[in-house]
Amino acid sequence: MKEGSIRERGGRIELRIRIDGRQYSFYGKNEAEARKKLREFRKTMKLNEENIKYSEEYLSGYIENWLTMSKFGKIKDSSYDILERVFNNQIKCSEVGQKKMKDITIDDMQTFIDDIAKNYSVSIVKKVMEILKPSIKKAVIEQKMRFNPLDFVVMPKKNVLLIGMETEEKEQMYTIEEIEKITEVCMNFYGTNTRNTKRYRYAPAYILLLNTGMRVGELAALMWKDVDYTRKIIRINKTVSSIINRGRFESENKKINVITTTKTKKSNWVIPMNETALLLLKELEKRQKEMGITSDYVIATKEGNPMLVRVLEQTFSRICEENSINYKGVHALRHTFGSVLVKKGVDIKVISEILGHSTVQFTYDRYIHVINEMKAEAVNLIHVSDVKKHMGAV
Repeated sequence: MKEGSIRERGGRIELRIRIDGRQYSFYGKNEAEARKKLREFRKTMKLNEENIKYSEEYLSGYIENWLTMSKFGKIKDSSYDILERVFNNQIKCSEVGQKKMKDITIDDMQTFIDDIAKNYSVSIVKKVMEILKPSIKKAVIEQKMRFNPLDFVVMPKKNVLLIGMETEEKEQMYTIEEIEKITEVCMNFYGTNTRNTKRYRYAPAYILLLNTGMRVGELAALMWKDVDYTRKIIRINKTVSSIINRGRFESENKKINVITTTKTKKSNWVIPMNETALLLLKELEKRQKEMGITSDYVIATKEGNPMLVRVLEQTFSRICEENSINYKGVHALRHTFGSVLVKKGVDIKVISEILGHSTVQFTYDRYIHVINEMKAEAVNLIHVSDVKKHMGAV
């Protein structure tokens, strides 16, 4: 007679069984896979049965210490800030984070992973796993946990993960009407628009983002030497990142901006300039000289320093507010650029190269909602009236 009880849960098979007075759950695509995990679990438990005392420490406390010891100062400050933020927002106060390490079950971890996948984007899920996998693996090696619950967790299907991201991305895209209004408002600065000169000084920078797909940090770090008018290209090789100052820099500010290299080798890439981008850059260079600004940076302060990302974001927010434009964030300009290319039928590999994405699959996943909309539009090209007309002619 087979041990335990079998039931379907969330599209998976769950095998529930009591071992040493405790309830355990094992998941799989089918019963055979679930029972295989049970056998692996028992083998692990047998190897560890000599470990009498396991850690009374709470998981969140252990991971917080692991994050500081294993990551701080060893990865880019901006990357560390992201991991720390994900830990604080998604892991620290979660039910599994508030449990003692010795008491965490497979079911606890499966429930936590399922909840994260349902409520957050793919990027957040990946960051959560980037934290959990190495930290829990280390905890098991240090004999603070009897076993690694992640070894027995079934990750949600990819289409489930994409649901949250699809909703999130659809909200971060400007409409054609909004693009036209943003362009008109920002370009009016060069004409008769004299209102709030300081605010509108670099308004054309936002049109540049719309026409190149650059990230705002990459634009803030862009130097004139990276602009090649002859070959009509822009070289992307650095970015301005806003990081938390943990005493490593002489500043009273809690957050400071630093210029760093881009995230990966793939992120060092070349963007071709269209005529709009070419004219805007020449106009910005001309305007800098007219204002007496001497700077190596394309978007610079009066003192010649690179413009802060925070200032560029706040300025665009105010410009949108003053002109009744629904503000969706500066990054939405980049997403709009990519979405327009998809709708124009540009090959997804070409779009991936222009945007500097790590893989073509990442680009596809990022713009899946646009592709789905195009599929629906394509199907709707066939009208019922056309079908009836042809059927009547037969």
